[in-house]
Amino acid sequence: MPHALPRRTRRLALAGAVLAVAAVPVAVIGPVLAGTGPTVALNSHQDVSRPLRELAGAAPAPAATRMSPPAVNFAGMSLGAQHVGAPTDANGAIGATAYVQSMNTQYAVYSRTGKLLLGPVKTNKLSVWPDGYYLSANLFDGIVGGTDGRAAIVFERAKMLQGRPARLIVKHLPDVSNEPQLLPADLDGAKLPPAGAPDPYAGVDEIHHSIVLYRFHTDWGTPSKSTFTGPITLSAAPYSTLDGCDPCAPQPGTSTRLTTLPGLSMFRLAYRNFGDHEALVFNHAVDADPGKAVRPGIRWYEIRGVSGTPKLFQQGTFAPDTDSRFDASVAMDRFGDLAAGYTVSGTHTFPSIRYAGRLPTDPAGTLARGEASIVAGTGSQTSPRWGDYSDLTLDPLDDCTFWYTNVYLAKTGTTRNSRIAAFRFPACQAAHALDESTQ
Repeated sequence: MPHALPRRTRRLALAGAVLAVAAVPVAVIGPVLAGTGPTVALNSHQDVSRPLRELAGAAPAPAATRMSPPAVNFAGMSLGAQHVGAPTDANGAIGATAYVQSMNTQYAVYSRTGKLLLGPVKTNKLSVWPDGYYLSANLFDGIVGGTDGRAAIVFERAKMLQGRPARLIVKHLPDVSNEPQLLPADLDGAKLPPAGAPDPYAGVDEIHHSIVLYRFHTDWGTPSKSTFTGPITLSAAPYSTLDGCDPCAPQPGTSTRLTTLPGLSMFRLAYRNFGDHEALVFNHAVDADPGKAVRPGIRWYEIRGVSGTPKLFQQGTFAPDTDSRFDASVAMDRFGDLAAGYTVSGTHTFPSIRYAGRLPTDPAGTLARGEASIVAGTGSQTSPRWGDYSDLTLDPLDDCTFWYTNVYLAKTGTTRNSRIAAFRFPACQAAHALDESTQ
């Protein structure tokens, strides 16, 4: 009897767009067993939905070069008021006419200025690569074959977009203790990866202070020839981990600390092809103050040579003061500017949403443009579970405006509010000014 794949595990990556699909089981051809070759499955239902827009109703830098304030900043869904589930798993993406925000099991559609157009309604979420929708999954007891394990999965994107019967390929990964959790790469920008390039998966190995890379090559012509190869190991600069200290991010007026998910790669693994090089960027939380009071900070990486010989191009830890920074998401625009959005909290700072960034000409490993605020929280959370992640994506209209979504609290309790904001670097602002002057 066919087994069913898990509906949603700890992380179903959202890459560039939210894909709204029916929450229906998918039948697997043959038993799902860890250690076997790829498992190929066929969906049990398909259709083509109308576009969401139709469903909705049609070292500090000088002050002059610091991060600019948000150009757009509005409220999104909240946990509690709209029952989006816990953890919030705030994701989102901007389209030509609307922003789609996803929190745990629901999504909502907003105009580019913050008007609610649709939702919240139920959803699932997937990642995007040219030849498929990719995700990584943890498999739990009683769901698949009665065994624990991990899997890399790809869905047949081309047929799904047409509403035709579509397959999925499951590659089961070894269920090894302390094995790094992996993220599939998310495609940013109009320039695609080299033809036939496999989707990279990456994770952080905190035991060995390294990054592990895998490559998922999909062959829809002969699915049994699909491969998941690796690891390629890249050594990182030493750092102190947060192991043994989670939850460990303090808040004002309470002894409850927030979780920072040590050892886990944080969403997204953002991919961009610049033409002369390819780049992957991602992050995780580390102890930025070793030997003293534990202080979560953001360790971020840029990897180049993605489809060839990968190398760690730069890395850095961002922790500019005594507050904790975590639950981050990083991405790059078409000019090579890098930004990070994140949660900040401390003994005198309620959980809040901020962002920081760097220009390609800044010293390597630094977010030299400083940080800016999206919203200052005004309450502490009375339970420890935070995140699990947030989402920083690029605007397809210009490929240089960053859109970010994360959560905060307007008052002490367990109801988390979300925020959606957009910001730009100087090169993007100049491009917009030039466009306006030629109209």
